Amino acid sequence: MVRRMKIAMSGILAEFSLEQLTKEAELIVEAHVTAPAIESAVVSLGPTDFRLAFTDNKVRVDNVLKAPPTQTPREILVRTLGGVTAEFEVSVDNEARLSQREDVVLFLSRDFPVPLPPNVFTVMGGYQGKFSVFGTSQARFVARMQAEKELELTNLRRTIQEHLGYKQLAATRW
Repeated sequence: MVRRMKIAMSGILAEFSLEQLTKEAELIVEAHVTAPAIESAVVSLGPTDFRLAFTDNKVRVDNVLKAPPTQTPREILVRTLGGVTAEFEVSVDNEARLSQREDVVLFLSRDFPVPLPPNVFTVMGGYQGKFSVFGTSQARFVARMQAEKELELTNLRRTIQEHLGYKQLAATRW
């Protein structure tokens, strides 16, 4: 019989401005979360090995706002810390939480405690790098967790363009 234990992780997260997120993210996408899948892995940090739970969320990329020189695939995995395994459950307070069938704007990196496979990214700045998209096709808005106000999606796109400079903008729609 496997004993389940719950581990809550929290800590101080550096605050990122939208300009910092834009400039430091490797990939910025408008996307749709299609499916979550929980996994676990052994992570070695220094002399100690421990089990780490993470969630790989399957994400369909609808619009690329910033991309590395390589071609961005139509579908990527976004890995977030926390999840449920057969042995334990881990929740991370400051981590981005993605929900199935959710539309999002994501500021992504490849920063994770273990090397990531190709086409796997993490959300930069935890919850700060995830904007939920809502509204109608005529009026789309974005909001970030713990944000006091919402922003029109077109204004977010424009701000990202300004921070990147127009010539750097990838803007690829499928």
